Amino acid sequence: MMVLRRFAIAGVGLCMVAAPALAADLPQETYSAPIQPAPVQIYDWTGIYLGLHAGWLGGKVDPNFTGTDGADGSAFTGGFHAGANYMVTPQFLVGIEGDVDGTSFDEDGTFQPGVAGNANINWTSSIRGRAGFAFDRFLAYGTGGVAFADVDVTSGAFKESNTHVGWTVGAGLEGMITPNITARLEYMYADYGSQDYTFGPTTTDIDVQSNVVRAGVSYKF
Repeated sequence: MMVLRRFAIAGVGLCMVAAPALAADLPQETYSAPIQPAPVQIYDWTGIYLGLHAGWLGGKVDPNFTGTDGADGSAFTGGFHAGANYMVTPQFLVGIEGDVDGTSFDEDGTFQPGVAGNANINWTSSIRGRAGFAFDRFLAYGTGGVAFADVDVTSGAFKESNTHVGWTVGAGLEGMITPNITARLEYMYADYGSQDYTFGPTTTDIDVQSNVVRAGVSYKF
């Protein structure tokens, strides 16, 4: 009886010694923390901005007078713009913008039959609405509004100046370089309407138009 008891005690002791070793040999379940998705950066276009731009202008000063060809040509244009944007949704934007540009447009032409002349587009300006779609750091937009142009026309010994008022439409692509700095490339068409120009005894109705491609940089506050 004593012998059986000793064997039983020895067996229990072996089990207690062997159990941790066997447990160590079993595959251990490991815990991994869930992978967190990278935060999505949201580019906020809302705010007031100021900027500079420059580019190419193709202009036409066109008299409504038989036997004349007016003046047309290419020129440098550059100036500044200011505006404000508001994000209606995380993707859709509306805004308003104004700009003023000086131009180097200075072209010879005829505004009376057989009389040499010259036309200058001194400056242009516009006040426009903007609407666009934002994707990542880029904004594609359309724009349109009222446009102004200050024009001098010379015909023979006579010279007259007028400020034309018309309309403009355009489109562009803008990219956010930093949260405060953006760069843009845009195209604008403008029809500045017509004005009467009087050269001595002759009055001529003259229309002014332009196509502009320009690049710019803005600072958003």
